[in-house]
Amino acid sequence: MGKFLFYALLVDFTVEGLDWLHRLYAADESIFVLKQLAGGRLFNTLLVIQLCLGTLLPLLALGSIQVLPGRIPVWFRQRIYFNSAFLILAGVLAMRWNVVIGGQLFSKSLRGFTTFKLGLAGQEGWLLSVALIMLPFAVLGTLVWLFLPENKPEQGPKADAPLAS
Repeated sequence: MGKFLFYALLVDFTVEGLDWLHRLYAADESIFVLKQLAGGRLFNTLLVIQLCLGTLLPLLALGSIQVLPGRIPVWFRQRIYFNSAFLILAGVLAMRWNVVIGGQLFSKSLRGFTTFKLGLAGQEGWLLSVALIMLPFAVLGTLVWLFLPENKPEQGPKADAPLAS
């Protein structure tokens, strides 16, 4: 699974890099906006979290396991896999943040930037976001509690019931 994760991350990094190269080569009016957002308001989420922590660091860690397969102990490899998967998920979350919030930060006419303030309550607030993130885990926990046989009391045949032949 670690090798698959490495190659999938390598393909993702390549496609994302080609996307940026194409945008730079085409040099239309959107690249000016993207450069300003990447250097300003989305610097931390785009370059630090998504690119460095979510892509490059896991790519280097998983690549080192591919280069040195027999020299790294199993317990250390498992920790690298876990931490790399966690960092990749953080990078995916940052990428989604950049797409949604970055898309709201500039106008469609490309004439300027807007503002976005994340509130605590409301339709676009932290509380509803956390509730929506926790909802699948609550549903999964309920379904596991209801349908796993280990959680149900054992009911064997009763001693005084006649056996059917």
